[in-house]
Amino acid sequence: AYEHPANNEKGFIVHPEHFKSEKTREQVIAETKAAMQQGRLSYGQSNFPLRTPDAAGPGKTREQVINELRSESPEERDARLRLYYRG
Repeated sequence: AYEHPANNEKGFIVHPEHFKSEKTREQVIAETKAAMQQGRLSYGQSNFPLRTPDAAGPGKTREQVINELRSESPEERDARLRLYYRG
């Protein structure tokens, strides 16, 4: 087992180096796809999106994001704040 009891908030500690797998990543993916097609996974186990390589692009640097925030219009700022406001 790679999870061991611990006196912390989670109640356990994970030691990934203790995990021993007998299957390759490709084998696990193939088994999961087959189980999804056969309906052997319960709700929540099969609704994860498949990974697409770099679908979103390379991303932005911290400076690019800061510059965008500094140069946004008052309307854009209001829209952004309304989007993330929990009221």
